[in-house]
Amino acid sequence: MRYTLSFIIFFFFLEISSASTTYLSFNIEEAIKKDIKIQVRKENSEAFLMYNIQLNEENQVTSAFDLKSSQFVNITYNNKEFILFIEPSDDFTVSFNANNFINSIAFKGKGAENNILLYEYKKLLPQEKTWEYTNAHLSTQIPLSLYKKAGFDSPSTYYKELEKNHLSLLEKVQVLKDNNNAHQSIISYINKDLEYNNETHKIAYLIINKDKMGPGDYTRLAEHYKVQKSVNFLSDEIMHHPAYLNYAIAYAHYLFLPNFDESKADELMYYNNIDKNMGGQTRYFLLYQLLKQVYFEEGTADLAMKKYAKYKKDCPYPQYIEELDNIYKHILLDIPEVDAPNFTFYDESGNIKSLDSYKGQVVYISFWAHWCKPCINGFKKSGPLRAELKKMGVVLLNVSIDEDDYLWKNAMEQHDIKGINVRGNDIPELKQLYQLNTIPAYFIINKNGKFAYLSDEANRDVKAEFQDLINE
Repeated sequence: MRYTLSFIIFFFFLEISSASTTYLSFNIEEAIKKDIKIQVRKENSEAFLMYNIQLNEENQVTSAFDLKSSQFVNITYNNKEFILFIEPSDDFTVSFNANNFINSIAFKGKGAENNILLYEYKKLLPQEKTWEYTNAHLSTQIPLSLYKKAGFDSPSTYYKELEKNHLSLLEKVQVLKDNNNAHQSIISYINKDLEYNNETHKIAYLIINKDKMGPGDYTRLAEHYKVQKSVNFLSDEIMHHPAYLNYAIAYAHYLFLPNFDESKADELMYYNNIDKNMGGQTRYFLLYQLLKQVYFEEGTADLAMKKYAKYKKDCPYPQYIEELDNIYKHILLDIPEVDAPNFTFYDESGNIKSLDSYKGQVVYISFWAHWCKPCINGFKKSGPLRAELKKMGVVLLNVSIDEDDYLWKNAMEQHDIKGINVRGNDIPELKQLYQLNTIPAYFIINKNGKFAYLSDEANRDVKAEFQDLINE
């Protein structure tokens, strides 16, 4: 019996053909769970769609869909992620043992040869844990074995062995390619995986030994061992290749290493380095990641205030602009002055008040919740500035969207949040009025009850701008 799920997958555009019905079947031995997730990227977007299909009693399932192009598709089963390559009119079965995935995976049917080559290649790679390096909220993955070697080996020993292992892997992969009549896209995928993993591993030595080197050491080693000599940042078509993205982030770290300071992650310097030294879609993707991640992790819009106006003007990729607009639309520039919607809230004593009661004063609204880590981080990081604004007469109105009164008050006490702390009355309506798709969210209301906005000058004086609003 075939269980059918119809959908169109948009993940990695390869070639156009007429739509054909394609069948993908799963047969899992010693199944641990019944659900299989298929993750697909929305066309021209960084957002994902997720589809669930369910195994039957025999731990089998077949999905059918109309496909116009060849695709790489992300599959998740029991927290293990893997990819499949599918062409229009393919009809093949994926079989594996849930307790021994990589060594048991097998393919049968039309389209099997492509995935056989893909997973024969993956079996050549060490199955090991990775070490994650994070700075400026950007993370890159490095094999744990290389992390350990780089900490002990001299540069000559490390890079000599890295090159030896890379050449050996190239030879083994060539044998696989010669013995398999696979689609050219699979060959291209594997070639890029080899190239960009190797480039990431070159950078890894510099990252891991950053505390032992000065700025001149980075340049000398990079030149001597040809770090970054074979890279092209203009290849938009590989933007969603995981090895390439991991490498691109590693390169962003590499650019920052001469200015590395353990006490801080300078997101602005990262931004400027990427903007100056990287090209193509890669540049705008990483800048988009910085603008987004800094906001979500720190709860502040400082980087966006300095950079987003120019980014929006220059960026030719509308999917990044659309998502960042959704995040920053309440606090960015050039938005007409409009009335701030009135809403009601409970104060700490349980009394109901409204935003209108603060007319005639400048109000700085912070929407937050007890579970929102970036919200809490934002309160802490902006503490000194908030204290100054309060002295100036700015109303710091911290509006919780927690549904539970106890959780709200407990979070206030735990984190000592300065200002006027209130909890929204009709929270669903409040979310709609202020389009609170994400938090933290910040709004400035002038004395006339209208939205106000700060400038985007790099060296702007925030206190002076608030003072201008007070003096209006």
